[in-house]
Amino acid sequence: MNMILLNESDFKFNSDVTIFDRRVDYIKTVHKAEVGAILKVGVLNGKIGIGEIVYIDDSSIKFKVELQKNPPLKNNSILAVALPRPKVVKKILQLGVAGGFSKIIFFKSWSVDKSYWSSPILDKDEINKELQFALEQSVDTVFPDVEIYKAFKPFAEDIVPELLKNRDGYLFHPNEKSGKIEKISDSILFFGPERGFIQYEVEFLNSKGVKTLSMGERILKVEQAVGALLGFNIFS
Repeated sequence: MNMILLNESDFKFNSDVTIFDRRVDYIKTVHKAEVGAILKVGVLNGKIGIGEIVYIDDSSIKFKVELQKNPPLKNNSILAVALPRPKVVKKILQLGVAGGFSKIIFFKSWSVDKSYWSSPILDKDEINKELQFALEQSVDTVFPDVEIYKAFKPFAEDIVPELLKNRDGYLFHPNEKSGKIEKISDSILFFGPERGFIQYEVEFLNSKGVKTLSMGERILKVEQAVGALLGFNIFS
């Protein structure tokens, strides 16, 4: 937790904050903070600054907070991933926040296991919990939008063209030789399941204006592919 994420309900007065939940345990056990310690804080959907601890007991911590700057801007890019295993969904949400994506999409692909759609991780509260963890880690305060589409063709036919009106679209597919990664911004980036997209899906997305790119001949796990892309530091 590189930043303590605060909610509006934590504020008692203009700059006085009291927290009671898991954040207290984390600050005490990991930061090992005491009265007088200065920690980085941010307000959900608001500014980032510092908080001085003025009181600690077994269940609560009180801060005097000074908010100094706006959170980092989101880029105009969208991360679109064929729904992976539930454990990987958490990793994709974390990577999406770290990459500054304005939107994260999970969608149906032929190779997606039907059982994944019943996972509790897709519940709104669970998604928001994972996003909050990711914001704390990456020092951001604004959730990206998260959208879920349970049918491929309506998503590709109706939603994708709208998303492409002010963006480029790139589909990463094993063994394709259609292009090379250089710099990608203002884009929607499509990642398939670990078994890849079927040819129908590739061709359908291509017909909507999505270009196919390769990340090499080796097959990567979904989270490895997304992480590798972010590692190129291609976002401005």
